[in-house]
Amino acid sequence: MTHFLSVDCGENRIHKEIKCTKANGSAEPDNYRPVLLKKLAPCLITPLSLLYSSFMSVGQVPNEWKGATVTPAHKGGLASDPGNYRPISLTSVFCKLMERVINGELTTQ
Repeated sequence: MTHFLSVDCGENRIHKEIKCTKANGSAEPDNYRPVLLKKLAPCLITPLSLLYSSFMSVGQVPNEWKGATVTPAHKGGLASDPGNYRPISLTSVFCKLMERVINGELTTQ
């Protein structure tokens, strides 16, 4: 079993996940777009690595990352039928990046 303390939050892992991020995403609840993450990647990789490692060592993330903005997305059919919508949760772009770092580490072991 993998423990969270052994998750690699190194700069190479973060750089890899940023490169895989889709730049055309919408603004998140914290008002940062994924394109910002991609364009500022060289400046953000080291601070994010340190930040994510510290979160992993204490086992907590900021409370702001625990919330999401939920919006309905139309699946098809009559727009007046509430059953034709599915919820989309928009979370912080930095939280999603950390989730991908953890997921990538857990699925490669």
